[in-house]
Amino acid sequence: MKIIVYLSLDPQKAKAENLPVSLPLLREDFEDAAKKNKLDPDMIIRGLSAQVEIGKKVEYYLPYLVYFLYDKARSYMNAGKLQEAKEMVEKAANYKKDYRYPFHLGIIERLSGNLGQSEILLKEAIAMNSEYLPIRIELARTLMDQSEFEETIQICKEIIELDPSFTMTYLLMGDAYLALGDAKSSITLYQQALAIDHDLQSVHWRIGVAANMLQKFSLAENEFKISLSKNEGGWHVKYDLSYSLYKRGKIFEAIQLLSEIQRSGVETPEVLTEMLILQKTIGLYEEALETVEKGMDMEITEEGFLLAAIDVYAFNGMVDKALKLAESLPSELANSRKKLLEFEDGWKKKIDLKEFIRLIDTSKPEVKNKIEDVKNGLVTERQSFDVTMLSILTEVIKFHGLHFYSAESILTRSAMAFSGSTETIALFIFLYRIYFYTHALDYKLEDAIEIVIPQITDISWKMGYEIAKIFEAEELTDIEDMSQKFESPVDVAKFFTTTLVLLENEKDRSEFLKSLNIPDVVIELIKIY
Repeated sequence: MKIIVYLSLDPQKAKAENLPVSLPLLREDFEDAAKKNKLDPDMIIRGLSAQVEIGKKVEYYLPYLVYFLYDKARSYMNAGKLQEAKEMVEKAANYKKDYRYPFHLGIIERLSGNLGQSEILLKEAIAMNSEYLPIRIELARTLMDQSEFEETIQICKEIIELDPSFTMTYLLMGDAYLALGDAKSSITLYQQALAIDHDLQSVHWRIGVAANMLQKFSLAENEFKISLSKNEGGWHVKYDLSYSLYKRGKIFEAIQLLSEIQRSGVETPEVLTEMLILQKTIGLYEEALETVEKGMDMEITEEGFLLAAIDVYAFNGMVDKALKLAESLPSELANSRKKLLEFEDGWKKKIDLKEFIRLIDTSKPEVKNKIEDVKNGLVTERQSFDVTMLSILTEVIKFHGLHFYSAESILTRSAMAFSGSTETIALFIFLYRIYFYTHALDYKLEDAIEIVIPQITDISWKMGYEIAKIFEAEELTDIEDMSQKFESPVDVAKFFTTTLVLLENEKDRSEFLKSLNIPDVVIELIKIY
């Protein structure tokens, strides 16, 4: 026989926790609660169930019982115990079936992967109670999972019209716009959510992702760092931030973040691929080779990883391994890499980096300091640039010619050693690839530039963007103004893009170059083309 004991509660506390002021409990639960000074939901459900079973004050106690049964169902959902959640929902419906029944079942079906059934149930719940906005929120979530982005947006607009204070609405709507590729609208919506609740979780991360899509890498960096300060998103935030930093030329910071992710035990294909690309980009070929071997052990088959791995093998002089790995790629990609590898043709000659020191003007203190670092065998993060560094490119082309990987290897390591800037790497690679495409592959100059621009954008977004602006312009920029600006690698890249295109139509190239009043080191390099 069940013995019920009634626990008197403070009316305000009872109201706050949705409890009756006289709470029925089974005697054994009452004694247990007294010992622990704590009530748990199961005690409350058992007591209310017993109260309803005896048939006394059912109209008063039944709403509380149904509420706590659904509350228990939600607890099971959050714990991933979907069968137990469904049993609780069915038990609640046995007492009273209202809009909460299809509402909770709709969520369970979505979590179970039955999206079509989830949509049907949630729409049924809306038909039963159109004013309860959380149903529409859950319907929007189900539609998002079904990739029904336009309908998700429409549902969210309806919710905002009814109550503009629901922050989740703006997040879902922003996610839908982001999925459609409209990152600008998504940022606006995420910022609206923050305006309502500035402590809202995971919003700064979302803004960062959208900003990356818009190539607003400074904004992305800032938002991801705020997200990290709030301990949101785990390693994924660091991963996304590493991309923003990379695009901003902060490649050492990006590598450091990826290393932190790996040290935390995360060795996913995407993390290894990103690390490999960064290591390859700045000429850390031995470290990159270790990353390749890790990826091979994990049997990573993504094309991005395999392409980078082929390059790393080639940069380490392991051409046979590179050729073998190329066989695993689709024929078009395989053939493009094989063609580059063929140009190595057993070439083994090398240049010592220190031989280039004599070519560089060290009158700038930052350049001199960087040279001292090289002499002392130090790798530092400080950056410098001087136009005389173009002499390195001239020497490399004369020495390595069309031996693609040998040339790019020494150019990348030289740029990193003497300049420390990914923009200088991008400049050297840009100019070398134009030379290679026009001399080895017989591309017309403008076709070569068009092909190389996206390749360079992967190294320096800013340089790729500036070159593309010049190349796509109907009229080329006044070259006389440009020839006075050799302060940065981007300035030089813009100058060469314009000059090389203009030279195509010049009958007397020597006179044209003399008229530009440019340094001899620039003229010597242009002549090679």
